[in-house]
Amino acid sequence: MSQGGLYEYVRHKGFLEEYEASLIMKQLIDTVLYLNSLSLIHRDLKAENIMVVPRLIQIKLNKDKSMVERVKIIDFGFAIFQEMLKNMNIREKFAGTPGYLAP
Repeated sequence: MSQGGLYEYVRHKGFLEEYEASLIMKQLIDTVLYLNSLSLIHRDLKAENIMVVPRLIQIKLNKDKSMVERVKIIDFGFAIFQEMLKNMNIREKFAGTPGYLAP
């Protein structure tokens, strides 16, 4: 497995086991909490903007069958500091990929 996006990884595998999904989600939540501590909002978080770093060596433990070493959030093109939102009008505040925006 080469490094690539989470979208491609899941599409290639077909689905994620609960254990593997929980490892990925924990890393993502920890990262978003860190960004929040910096008052930084990504505004375009989606599977295509999450890179998967593969394990170089598969560890043969009971539960850990994941090929994912870690995940990294990329593409901070729409990112903004919370303080900047105060000076923006309502139209400027919305950003991201249209197909992923909440209704």
